[in-house]
Amino acid sequence: MSDRHPGKDRRSWDEAVVATDRLLSSGRGAVAAVLASVTRLGGPADQQQQGPSRDWEDLPTSSNKAPAGLVDHPIYKANYPVGNCPAPPKGFRNRESHTAYYESMIACLQEVWRPYLTALGIEQKPVDLVAYDSNVNTPCGSDNQDLTAFYCPSSTTIYVSRKKYEFDAKAGPYAAMTAIHEHFHHLQNQLGILGMSRKFDADAMEVSRRIELQDICSTSRLQLTLNLGIGADDYKSFLKTPLGDQEHGARETIIRWLDRGFYMTTLQGCNTWG
Repeated sequence: MSDRHPGKDRRSWDEAVVATDRLLSSGRGAVAAVLASVTRLGGPADQQQQGPSRDWEDLPTSSNKAPAGLVDHPIYKANYPVGNCPAPPKGFRNRESHTAYYESMIACLQEVWRPYLTALGIEQKPVDLVAYDSNVNTPCGSDNQDLTAFYCPSSTTIYVSRKKYEFDAKAGPYAAMTAIHEHFHHLQNQLGILGMSRKFDADAMEVSRRIELQDICSTSRLQLTLNLGIGADDYKSFLKTPLGDQEHGARETIIRWLDRGFYMTTLQGCNTWG
């Protein structure tokens, strides 16, 4: 789940803020209509499997620390999209098939989220994919495979390292999880969530954790609603993986949000902002 949200990426973040400010200032009636149309776009997937624990704490209140649009964004009233994205193989035989799978997942994710952005009056931005072997230089900085995969808002690009391919080669379902996770950062960027988070009254690491945990929770749910063939055994494996770090949160916190996302039907259920 490694990724990056550079504070220096000013232009892209400001564009996101402007788009959301325009939406929120469009009037109560217009926003209400948008909410109604978005909420009808997706619904809960019918899951016939034993899920993870339903034991989690109530969300902490942080509305006094966050701008209104971050706490009550119109997208939170919508159900997570339901779709038929490509199921991951058990593993990958070569780098080319690995890259092709990520490309097909990203294309599917763009498709399922497009009606949501359209309903909110936001023009969908394309997202590129770069597979790199050793070093990569991006508008968000450089990486020498310390990160397995990350999203750069400035270039609207997902970067996937050889290290990530080597891991996914023996554990295909993790490729689907990573593609969903990094693409959800792209969605956060387009919705203005990344931009508004700059105004959140907290230190940079707390902001990063809220961004990541919102994504982790949403990724957990999307792995079900996108009909990827990921089942309870895969989830048990996912729950053993998180190590925890300063940017994503403690291991126990990550697992709690993974568990929570499994059961959430609307994006409000994964709202980490208030």
